[in-house]
Amino acid sequence: MYTVRRRTDGAVLGSTSLGNFDLQNGCVEMGFTWLDRAAWGQGYNEDMKLCLLKYCFEDLGLVRVEWQVDAQNERSRRALQRLQFTYEGTLRSRHERPDGTRRDSQVFSLLAFEWPEAQAHLQRLVAERSAPQTEFS
Repeated sequence: MYTVRRRTDGAVLGSTSLGNFDLQNGCVEMGFTWLDRAAWGQGYNEDMKLCLLKYCFEDLGLVRVEWQVDAQNERSRRALQRLQFTYEGTLRSRHERPDGTRRDSQVFSLLAFEWPEAQAHLQRLVAERSAPQTEFS
């Protein structure tokens, strides 16, 4: 788990994680992300993804990063689509929610060969929103 902090004052803005590592096949799942509501719409989510994807593809040499999103979580689905990650399909009744109901999970991915274009796109989004760079700890 990575804590996301604003560099200017060190305030904790949220966290994100990598999980379900499959190093044999060069894959990881990114997610389990939360961001303080006051930081929404300011480029922090894009900057968070930019930093962590750079780590995944350039430092770890992974070939695939994926996300699973509750099919009812419209905000997260729209965010991944806006970031140009590829929708791959829906896993029916994939997880149990805390209330005991079952959820469908939509799967999105980004592949290593797509990273240069995605990186440029994320950099543009961050610049447009003028978010201070985040840091992980």
